[in-house]
Amino acid sequence: MQQTLAQMQQTLAQVLAGLAQVLAGQAQMQAQLDNVRRRAQNSHARNDRMGAAPLAPLCKERPPPAGAAGAGAAAVGTLPPPGIFPASWAAVDQLNNAQFDALAALYGENFGPNGEKWCAL
Repeated sequence: MQQTLAQMQQTLAQVLAGLAQVLAGQAQMQAQLDNVRRRAQNSHARNDRMGAAPLAPLCKERPPPAGAAGAGAAAVGTLPPPGIFPASWAAVDQLNNAQFDALAALYGENFGPNGEKWCAL
């Protein structure tokens, strides 16, 4: 009886671990879907000749790495706090290293030395 109970507990633990993985994958897919509209808006904003059309902040799509702290520990689906995401493409051109670092930490992304991967967002 004890052995059967232990096997049931082990099976339950495996099922719960599998469920946690499914839910994490679902959260990532939902964040990606939420960002489709935002990316479309940002793409249209790029056509604004003055660069002043508003950008839609993107939510975080990747889970934080183990042991992450601060902004890097934000959950999948989290939107950046006010003032972190640039308001327009003109504002993107004005980002300094500290602002790029804050965005990189939040999104878990390395934008490269000149922010060349920024356009992927």
